[in-house]
Amino acid sequence: MADVSLKCGDCGTLLKFVEEAQGHSELTYHSNFSESTEAVLNLVYSSCGSPADPRWYAESPTFVAF
Repeated sequence: MADVSLKCGDCGTLLKFVEEAQGHSELTYHSNFSESTEAVLNLVYSSCGSPADPRWYAESPTFVAF
């Protein structure tokens, strides 16, 4: 069985977790989400190869400063 992701019907953004969809909704006021079998690409830090957690960016004051 393929992994299920969430897709924003307003802009097409793919999200892995319900929490990500909730955050996307709060930031963009989009509310049209559906299940999708499209793969969500994982962000990887190029310097160390560790997976990046997109939830960190939403919480990090350093990221917001950029």
